[in-house]
Amino acid sequence: MESLYRDGEVFLNNLSFFHEIQNDELRKDLDEGLLKLNRLKNGVLSLKNERSEIFEEIGVLKNSTIKEFYKNIKNINLFCMFSADIENKKELYLNRYIDEKVWKGFGDTVVIITDQDE
Repeated sequence: MESLYRDGEVFLNNLSFFHEIQNDELRKDLDEGLLKLNRLKNGVLSLKNERSEIFEEIGVLKNSTIKEFYKNIKNINLFCMFSADIENKKELYLNRYIDEKVWKGFGDTVVIITDQDE
């Protein structure tokens, strides 16, 4: 946090690091690395038969969500942050603007950027 505040430096872990800690409830995000999200209604799920090269119906989709993720997550770096629109910047109480579940357990330091253009 000190190097971020002083020099604007950030440390980025790659996405595979975060996938490895998916059992950590604080940092868990099952959608990290999500490339595309499709919501489907009334579809047919088919699988291509390798021998006959024919698509065979294996199910019916009434209301479905299909998620497509990046294949090579080792090359994707990730910086996690969130924002809050705070009216009175002189009186900053994180728990008034941000649910405690978001920030509790991440440490004792926070960097607050009040002028994003600067």
